[in-house]
Amino acid sequence: MKNIEIEQKFKIAKPALIRKALQRLGATRMGSGREDNEFYDQRGRLRRKRTTLRLRKYRGQGQLTFKGPRRTGLGKLSKRLEVESSVDFVQTRQLLNLIGFKKWLSYSKTRETWKLAGAEVVIDHFSRFGWFVEIEASPAHIRQLAKSLKLLPEQAVAESYLAMQLRA
Repeated sequence: MKNIEIEQKFKIAKPALIRKALQRLGATRMGSGREDNEFYDQRGRLRRKRTTLRLRKYRGQGQLTFKGPRRTGLGKLSKRLEVESSVDFVQTRQLLNLIGFKKWLSYSKTRETWKLAGAEVVIDHFSRFGWFVEIEASPAHIRQLAKSLKLLPEQAVAESYLAMQLRA
């Protein structure tokens, strides 16, 4: 079974305005906290294919995610294969190293997670890059929610967080 992730990221200046808009729209705040991300590869094999293997810890929970290459021709919208599984963070890190995967990059950020009408909306903060909102839903639903949150097309960001880390 294929899982397709569709999301749009927006650079924002005032997260409090987004929080108020989410509350006004009836969103449910699922939680917040520090999120640690580690990327693994075997001698660059995954990076050459423009794919990633990420181990994440958020709110005490581990998650292992494989992401395929981004599909082209969608503007600043991101669409790609994504397969995720809940895991024990420490054990999975050890397992990845034992089978030859090495951590090649890591970063942390703070994240707030919200649910709204079948969509996931997150507010992320990086000390180096600032504030972002990501909406994960269908393209039409993303456009509708972005409009409801007063996010402008010029605020849309095509670059992934991983790409931001690599260019910094």
